[in-house]
Amino acid sequence: MEIARAISEATRPAVPAAASLNISDIRTSVSTLKQACLDSGFFYVINHGISQGFMDEVFAHSKRLFDLPLEEKMRLLRNDKHRGSAKIRMHNLSCGNMSHH
Repeated sequence: MEIARAISEATRPAVPAAASLNISDIRTSVSTLKQACLDSGFFYVINHGISQGFMDEVFAHSKRLFDLPLEEKMRLLRNDKHRGSAKIRMHNLSCGNMSHH
């Protein structure tokens, strides 16, 4: 598992946060970000100023959420403001029912 994770992490591009860049670097970062989104949908944002401790805390909270029993997660289903959770395959999109905004 650790080898697969290391390989996966090694192939995701690192994109610097824009606040720390000049205009030329921003263009390069935007291009890298676009390509990452088109290729795999995954990337790292670096030099963002968020502490590792805070990120660890957020990941711990998300792990606790995803470890909840299904019945408890079902109480968090989306509301009329489209906030919340949705079961896998709860929504079915097809070309016939997609709206274009």
